[in-house]
Amino acid sequence: MKNLKIKKDKRVIIGAENADDSAVVMVGKEKILQTADIITPIVEDPFIFGQIAAANALSDVYAMGGKPVSVLNIACFPVDCLDLKILEDIFLGGLSKIEEAGACLVGGHTVIDKEIKYGLSVVGISGENIFHNALAKEGLDIILTKPLGGGIVSTALKAEMVEKEHRTEMLNFMTRLNKYSAEVAEKTGIITMTDITGFGLLGHLLEVLKASNISARIYKEKVPFMSGFDLYISYGLIPAGAYRNKEFVENYTNGEKEWVLKLSAPETSGGLLIFCEKNKTERILSNIKENGDPMASFIGETIKLEESHIYLV
Repeated sequence: MKNLKIKKDKRVIIGAENADDSAVVMVGKEKILQTADIITPIVEDPFIFGQIAAANALSDVYAMGGKPVSVLNIACFPVDCLDLKILEDIFLGGLSKIEEAGACLVGGHTVIDKEIKYGLSVVGISGENIFHNALAKEGLDIILTKPLGGGIVSTALKAEMVEKEHRTEMLNFMTRLNKYSAEVAEKTGIITMTDITGFGLLGHLLEVLKASNISARIYKEKVPFMSGFDLYISYGLIPAGAYRNKEFVENYTNGEKEWVLKLSAPETSGGLLIFCEKNKTERILSNIKENGDPMASFIGETIKLEESHIYLV
């Protein structure tokens, strides 16, 4: 979109300028959130794939502090070689998460394609606060609500090299809505948050740091990972997206190349990255864990802008 000359409109509160999770537009007296996301299959089970894709798309609204209201299905499907029951099961999986979110499925659009793709266009209503990328400041703690590893473990799954318990754990994290940790964080009081998806931890962290004109220290040993993460990396089961992400973020990151790659691995339906005042960190973490995200962790802190945006220590 960088070459598009988009006219400014006073109704648009947040657009594409800072790579925020959702756009925010005034409609009458309401602040409406609008987002869309679509992915290719991560797992072989169509129902679970639908759940993951829906949770992934809904997350963008939660990351902005909003509530999903209405949803459209977006799908691509090869009708000439696959049974339509597969598409129905994908939609059923998506519907289960849409309903869990308290949103309404109101329609959608499907295109005949060579590859399966599924996602959602989501409209939400803003909460009391809009948590966007430019709100962070120095002196905040950084919390990650889910462990990293979806991109690595799912690559092992596609290679038929994943251990059963690692697959089960990955699916539990991927299908869990960020609704629960977002609600807890907002009630306790935070400065801002974003979610971790295709650009990996470092990519999405960088979006916040650049928009807020600050730097951050990430404490490597405090970052939580899914079971099997290091094992599958040692096998070379690293998705191409991790290398693309690394190539971009390493220009802004001071740290060992091995760690830059690990923290650049793409996620799907990953956790929230929460920025909060230091005196609230312990309470937020405790509440998030009690509410069903047991691996939520403090992973770093923001500092004044320095030569690099990200320091891995």
